[in-house]
Amino acid sequence: MAKTTLKSHDDLVDFVQGCLLFGVGGGGNPAEGLKALEEQFNCGNELSWVEAKDLPERTFAVCAFFMGSCAPLSEEKLAQMKELGMNEWLHPRNLPLSVKFLEKYTGKKISALVPLEIGGSNMPVPVATAASLGINALNGDFAGRAVPEIIQGIAVSKGVSITPYTCVDKWGNRCVVDETINMAVSERIGKFISDASFGSTGICGLMIPVEELPGKYLPNTMDEALACGRLIRAEKKAGLPIADAICEKFGAYKLFRGRVIEKLWEDREGYYWGSHIMDGIGEFAGHRGEVVFKNENHLFYYDGELVVSSPDLIMNVDENLNESRRNEDIIIGDVLTILGRACKAELREMPLLATLEPRHFNVDKDYVPIEESVLRILK
Repeated sequence: MAKTTLKSHDDLVDFVQGCLLFGVGGGGNPAEGLKALEEQFNCGNELSWVEAKDLPERTFAVCAFFMGSCAPLSEEKLAQMKELGMNEWLHPRNLPLSVKFLEKYTGKKISALVPLEIGGSNMPVPVATAASLGINALNGDFAGRAVPEIIQGIAVSKGVSITPYTCVDKWGNRCVVDETINMAVSERIGKFISDASFGSTGICGLMIPVEELPGKYLPNTMDEALACGRLIRAEKKAGLPIADAICEKFGAYKLFRGRVIEKLWEDREGYYWGSHIMDGIGEFAGHRGEVVFKNENHLFYYDGELVVSSPDLIMNVDENLNESRRNEDIIIGDVLTILGRACKAELREMPLLATLEPRHFNVDKDYVPIEESVLRILK
């Protein structure tokens, strides 16, 4: 059996750091991801992942993930929570409950969890959840990066239905969405449920017989995140900027270096929309960069011209911390290096590409692969 196991606390940190970078500004809170891993590690539960061929026959793999806007809670929403009696979490680890709930509801044996995406919590937490349940985590995910919508994963593009799916929030509210007329409605209902719970609703769905997994997920992304995190640790220990090593070892491009001078954001329809506008420094002095996000980074502008877009990865590196940074943690004055990297090839294929190209984010431009588009700004 091909298995990767996190054997030390350094491994936990490295895995989260790699996931954070490939989460392209979103993908959940890395502190929550690390805490979930630490809880299982300290309990002596094995934190590991396996390949699809090693899963038991006639069982099912499912996707367990969180849904909800990552935008900061407004005073109005905090007041609503108080009025509704939602004062203390009853279930800080609600994701395992959603998995158990789905297994009970369907009567089908679940043997593996597949993360919806890569991100600081949205990949580590499913790994920790699998460990807590005594089942497997699959070495892969459905997007090869973080994405804001369920339809932007390969399983959905291959015809896998998310329904039935279970929802359990941290307060203890739970429900089942048995069937919907299409994936857009599934997404909409899930957003309404998560909005009612003020985010971080644990959802479990996308049941796939293990025999049908090949071609419906992107393999080896957990191994890749761990390797990236180990590289980040080594570079930081040596006192070197991680951005250069990531470009060299993981085929990334340096798109921009700059200081954040303006941050625009809003919580729109359950998504964290906004942009970071930067004045260039160093080799980018005299230029302006802008990263537009919908939870995650999707558009990069150089002097007002769109250069890189989803599905390719647009990644934040905080130069002071010398590590990646989520969009909700970035503030005016931060100095960022923006890296770009080619996405997995499957994301460039229709119909999946139509859910990730610029027009999906209200920009009337064709998608241009980063290998071609970056030539406009490389010096």
